[in-house]
Amino acid sequence: MFEIGSLPDWDNIAGITSGVLALGGALLGVKKFVKRAGAKAGSEATGAREEAASHSTSGNQSPVVANNTGNVNVSYNTTYHNHPPVESTPPKSEPECDIPGRWNRQRAIELCMQHLNAADWNGYDPDLELPLEHNVIDQYSLPYSNRGEGMVVLFYTKTEGHDYHACAPHVSIFEFEKVAKGWNLITEDIAVFRGGVWGGPPQASVQLISGERYAVIFRDGDMHQGWCVEASTILAKLGDTFTRLLFMITAQSDADGNGWSSELTFKDNGEALRDLEVRRKPDEGSTNFVFLDGREELKHMVADYDDNIRPYDLFKFNGISYTYSPAIN
Repeated sequence: MFEIGSLPDWDNIAGITSGVLALGGALLGVKKFVKRAGAKAGSEATGAREEAASHSTSGNQSPVVANNTGNVNVSYNTTYHNHPPVESTPPKSEPECDIPGRWNRQRAIELCMQHLNAADWNGYDPDLELPLEHNVIDQYSLPYSNRGEGMVVLFYTKTEGHDYHACAPHVSIFEFEKVAKGWNLITEDIAVFRGGVWGGPPQASVQLISGERYAVIFRDGDMHQGWCVEASTILAKLGDTFTRLLFMITAQSDADGNGWSSELTFKDNGEALRDLEVRRKPDEGSTNFVFLDGREELKHMVADYDDNIRPYDLFKFNGISYTYSPAIN
């Protein structure tokens, strides 16, 4: 307790009162600062939300602000679009093969027969009478060195029942190529050659003439009153069609037992097409080794001017066909 009349006591009261007032002012200042800070924060939040809304591409955004007393509630009318997930594109599968898996001779024959039956035979031979008969000559493996493996199938076509001497069938060539999943038919050339007798096909063989090209060799003969003559035709695919590269007499014999024959092989020479080697020998029991009666325009390819048969010749490909050059031999 203190007395009013005491001066020191008034000094104490004045100091206390001054301290209380100063504390009140400080508290009031803190309250105003907090209020201003809250308002500023709410304003910045509103601006940030409005700026974010202005960059949205989904629907109309109309922010509604309520109770702006430091705590700000913002409501957005936002529409969200749900896009379906993008599916990855599956890898492209390889096309189906004509003959899936391993080589199938029967399936190959069926494919070839489809082309033979669909062919316009009247365009190939107007004198060919229906119905037609298609038969397989044989199949031939092609072990290429530059393009994998191939297979050639030869067919001959004639009028059904025609088995007389002068009946020479048409020969067609089909080529299959081995791929990753099987075999594909890549060549079908109908009626590219005509030969044979008695309704039967000519003797045929297939040989490689380069690392990626083959030739079909047909040996076709005729016999009359003990005289026999055989000619060989070499066909190869140049571009999109088969071309005759060589036609040459390769055997002769007469009624007296004289005659000769030839062996044809291809020899690698480092060029586009291999050289053709021809080796000739007299028949067993033959008393001479000369060119017998025959086509004189073909004699120079097998014999000298004195009619003696040459035992060896080398033919080279000149870009069009195989030619014989006496200078080479």
